[in-house]
Amino acid sequence: RHIDSLNWPHALVIGLGQAAAIAPGISRSGMTMSLGLAGGLHRSVAATFSFLLSAPIILGAGVLQLARLASEPGAMAQIPVLATGFLAAAMALESGSSLYPHPSRISNATGLGAADIVSDLLRVLNQNLDLF
Repeated sequence: RHIDSLNWPHALVIGLGQAAAIAPGISRSGMTMSLGLAGGLHRSVAATFSFLLSAPIILGAGVLQLARLASEPGAMAQIPVLATGFLAAAMALESGSSLYPHPSRISNATGLGAADIVSDLLRVLNQNLDLF
């Protein structure tokens, strides 16, 4: 079956299975994919639906972590790291689903990572040596 044939009751069962995966030792993606396959979905459709179900959970966890980070002393120093991670994720999304990204995208990501490392080194040097 394709995603168009997925109905609300079946999606609800898959969602409840995802919620049950909060128990230790139960894989969230394994649970959602197994329930999708048991409901007759094609493997690629079950995997796609499992991935889409994870988006709100990942977003919520990210918001909670950002709130926790904001309450930490020195949180502003982490903004370059978070911005770099966001840009790297945006570049990964932009590259599409290809397993072999274009060489220019690899060099862009490498340059972004190198700039982040240099930024972190300068921040550490500034904190320890009072250079700037």
